[in-house]
Amino acid sequence: MYRHRISPLFLSLFVTIILSFLLAATTRGGDKSLPRGYFNKQFNTLIRSSHPAWWGNWNLSPTIEVGAVGIIDTNTGSFKPAGLVLELDKLLITKTPLSESLQLSKGNVKKSEFSAAVNASTPVASAEGNISWKFNSQGAIFAHWQLVEHHYLMAPVDAIDKNMDVLRHTANNNNMLSPHGGIAQSFGVITGVIFAKSGLSIGAISKNAEFQITADEHILQSYLSADKVHQGYYQTKIDGQISSFIWPADPATKVDPAPVAFTFASIDDRRVLPNWIRPVTSFSINVNNHGSYFIDMELKYIEGGNNRVFTDSVTGFSSINFHNIPLEATDIELTIDFFELFHEGKKTLHWTAPLGTWVNGWRHIDLYGFWPGKTAIKIREELEDNGF
Repeated sequence: MYRHRISPLFLSLFVTIILSFLLAATTRGGDKSLPRGYFNKQFNTLIRSSHPAWWGNWNLSPTIEVGAVGIIDTNTGSFKPAGLVLELDKLLITKTPLSESLQLSKGNVKKSEFSAAVNASTPVASAEGNISWKFNSQGAIFAHWQLVEHHYLMAPVDAIDKNMDVLRHTANNNNMLSPHGGIAQSFGVITGVIFAKSGLSIGAISKNAEFQITADEHILQSYLSADKVHQGYYQTKIDGQISSFIWPADPATKVDPAPVAFTFASIDDRRVLPNWIRPVTSFSINVNNHGSYFIDMELKYIEGGNNRVFTDSVTGFSSINFHNIPLEATDIELTIDFFELFHEGKKTLHWTAPLGTWVNGWRHIDLYGFWPGKTAIKIREELEDNGF
């Protein structure tokens, strides 16, 4: 029912990973050593500006696959395999096409345009040239990936529940049981993988580092666009110390897309936490009143079949919190009453099941309006203006 295997992508990435590791072990020009897993952590942070539930796979680790069991290092965001891949019914895994250009950068990075170096002996239509990236600061990064496919597990909670006993056994073997004997958070299962046909990630281990790639113009264009990857060759040149990962590693060979990001379901005791990105023990709601209204609020939810009700008020230009909402809470309703003078001032916000959607454990509610004028509500995590 379960399998242990090594992906063939290891062979194509082995040399690149070893070189990057050796480069990371030294510094130049008095630069301090970057923390372990620095680039993967920054990659995660950048990805979540547009995809809040994704984990980045900076080094294109081939261990990232749907059903892989392991541990997330919350300091770096790296996935450590636990030596087990769940044997899942193929009907449970859905594959959907993507067409997205994921471009991320941090720090002072200058990218040059394609610079052609036409050889008189070659056709004009096929010019060789280069693109370069200059990193003025240590720790700066640049990534550009062409996303083409998303593989994900249908009904992940049910699928993981069915394998809970073997997962608990594996967690025990990896010292991931809590003191009371349940599975500890950060141990879990990869539930989705995002693949790219081509692209690159570059990080500056030292300041004033530069990375250059030289190839036929069509090859370079195909690496950084939605076009099919052109076969051929490329060369790279590095000045300073760089961590870099390019896919395909060999454009002369046809390869499958590479895993650049993934989603993860952690386990808390025996409870499955979909779209897990950090330890969460309960949910909280923060309400910020940016206006002058005095506002009454009522919070309701269902816990274990029982209705829970809490009330509070917030004055102008102040804030309050509702803490300790249990992870199993469902049908959460927050009713907000502005006491507007000329029309109904109540608004009710509803969340059917926050588990798996409130990925950071919070909802931040911003309230606006000056009496007796119009009021508005904004939920930061949902980027939705609920003005009324």
